[in-house]
Amino acid sequence: MEPAIPFALQRASFSDQNCQQCSIAEAVVLHGPLPTSFATLGTIADYRRNASRCPVCALFLNMITTVVTEEDPSVTLQDNYTIDITYSELIGGWYITPHVPRLPGGLPVPFHGASLAFARCLTREQYEATEGSEVAAHKAHGEGHLRILVQDSVVDWDEIRGWLSHCCKHHRGTCFGVNHDSWECIDRPDNLFLIDVILECITEQPGSVDYLALSYVWGSDRDPLIAITDNMDALAEPRSLATSSPLGKQLAPTIRDAMLVTARLGFRYLWVDRLCIVQDDEEHKRQQIQNMAAIYSNCSLAILAASGDGASGLPGINTSSPSRNGRWPLKTLVLPNNTILTPHSTHSEAITESKYYTRGWTLQEEILAPRALRFHNTGVIWNCRRSNFSETHPREWQVYGSGDTSRAIRRQFPDPLCYASLLSNFSRRVLTYEGDAVRAFSGITTCQARCLSGGILYGIPEILFEAFLLWMPAQPLVRRCDSESSRLHPAAPSWSPLAWTGGSLDSSLWEVLFELILESESQNPPSMSFTSTIGIMSCVEFYKIERLSTDGRQKTRIASSYNADVPNEGTPVAGANVKGWFRLEIPLPLTPLPRSHNDWLPYLYFQTKRCYIPASTVLGSPQKTPRQSNACCDIGLVDDNNAVIGALRLNTTSTNHSEIPKPGSRLELIVLSKGICSESFLIGNSTIPELEYFHSDCVDRCHTRLKPCRADKAVVPYGFYNVMWIGWDRDGGGVAYRKGVGRIRADVWDRQETERVDVVLG
Repeated sequence: MEPAIPFALQRASFSDQNCQQCSIAEAVVLHGPLPTSFATLGTIADYRRNASRCPVCALFLNMITTVVTEEDPSVTLQDNYTIDITYSELIGGWYITPHVPRLPGGLPVPFHGASLAFARCLTREQYEATEGSEVAAHKAHGEGHLRILVQDSVVDWDEIRGWLSHCCKHHRGTCFGVNHDSWECIDRPDNLFLIDVILECITEQPGSVDYLALSYVWGSDRDPLIAITDNMDALAEPRSLATSSPLGKQLAPTIRDAMLVTARLGFRYLWVDRLCIVQDDEEHKRQQIQNMAAIYSNCSLAILAASGDGASGLPGINTSSPSRNGRWPLKTLVLPNNTILTPHSTHSEAITESKYYTRGWTLQEEILAPRALRFHNTGVIWNCRRSNFSETHPREWQVYGSGDTSRAIRRQFPDPLCYASLLSNFSRRVLTYEGDAVRAFSGITTCQARCLSGGILYGIPEILFEAFLLWMPAQPLVRRCDSESSRLHPAAPSWSPLAWTGGSLDSSLWEVLFELILESESQNPPSMSFTSTIGIMSCVEFYKIERLSTDGRQKTRIASSYNADVPNEGTPVAGANVKGWFRLEIPLPLTPLPRSHNDWLPYLYFQTKRCYIPASTVLGSPQKTPRQSNACCDIGLVDDNNAVIGALRLNTTSTNHSEIPKPGSRLELIVLSKGICSESFLIGNSTIPELEYFHSDCVDRCHTRLKPCRADKAVVPYGFYNVMWIGWDRDGGGVAYRKGVGRIRADVWDRQETERVDVVLG
């Protein structure tokens, strides 16, 4: 007998509506030969037409739309694009991808695809008892598409202890015991307040003891139990946290459940911020927040309360815990024979629906922990640096995501794209107190800064300062501000990506800036270099001031590598003989750099050139088609003849008219750095939208060099200045703030009547 799906999901069939697209998909998915099955399912127009009456078509269309807009919010799927489906051995499932129709004599242009999880559901008892070939192959090699339903109300502790035992047996030196590697190892704190789950009280222990750490969302408890100066003595009394004690009765359910998890897994100590940081002792709080990297990096295991908040408890801990028949994504479908069809996710189908993954503090806690046990209301998941386990997947599967990221920010050489992705992830998250943004990201910067000379200033690596100062939003952002007064919090300056929230960052510029070449074998000390299709050269000296500077005026220059002497010869790009731009060497330290304890003011001090340039309309394609409404808009910069000479990316959409300058209004622009790029790589790229306007009079796709180009030859290759549109603080004081970042043609700027100006950018 087939198990009942214990979830309120929509049931459907590939052929419920006699849908031609579903008939093709059914033939490929259910009957096609593996692993080479491939088919074109239909056009975007077909799926839009069928979506209202066919749930499978609606699912496919939603997946495609989601993955394409996440890759580039400026893209709109056209009706004539096709949808292809193919089998992927990498994910063990199906992959659906939109394609642009073939150009004459060319190949179809694919987007990144969306993976489709396709599995037959069995109870654990059925899985263990079934002897069929499909189950046998899955047990032996993980082949096939099977999924175990979580039906037990309480977790199987023997199974979870087995995951821990497997990691302890096979992963020494990777997930734990990394003292031999100075890069993997973060120095432990000297001492920690910890919860003793046996004595049920707070105790102070050396940082060398084994302990678990809880990562969770505090929630909105009106009277939560927290550690303060006045109750620390009481909390240190044995049984003070027992369920029958006055203090224990105030303990948040999630913390109570985490204490039980700690004991069940054979550990004695648990670190929880609410009780292990003295909340009204500002000095102790400051020290512990500075130690976030050490606390989570050195815990034996992190408990991630990925469903609910502090008041919810952990699903599956005991019979009184929250139900484990949790929600699956709304787009999940149940096909005949209890087969589920859902967008594929490595960790859990419920991840994107959890509040946990929207909160700022939890990002670094999740990333820094070498091993984590995630409690979702659809089951428990184990993640470590080398493997994953889950109640719903009966065998170990390959690591993706946080395990690799955790190691990437600890290496001897920086991974700028990995770090940029963490900045982008953080920009999508919110904080109860938005002024905590820099501190909530400090664990990640502490790890990453160990290989970066000069450290990280408000989220921006100083050695790559000019490049990261050009960060651009992909989706609308708003300034993080004090929620009570709605005033901007001074802890996060406008030029820092940490100061903004609401959407992701556009990584396309960094992708072409940071193509890494590691040259450690032939040099001592080792070095790394970047080669790219965009080059940046410093023409501005940036300075910072320490908060506790004796006279408040002593400036320290930001030592970016772009300030170093550039060699005469550079790496040619796309056949363009551009010298001195595309290769940047960065020395790497032999051992991790010590953490800097300097506290810098949130201002940049520099002298640069200023000019007022007219704005034009919102840029789209050369036909002036606006970008999507959910994407940040680019506005044109024009000369006196209204010809486009550059562009700015704003933090808002094209529909937010109050924040978009009127055409013809002159914008105050200042120079940040100089740049150059190879056009043949970048025309059509949303990173440099103005390039298409330089060629608006040319035959279509002239940049392929197969057709004549009528553009001004002075822009081939495209030389430009990176500029910032600034405004001024209404409270006075002569502090400027960022309003947008972009580029303007260097030859045009050099002909303008510019003026030197001293800028304090906050």
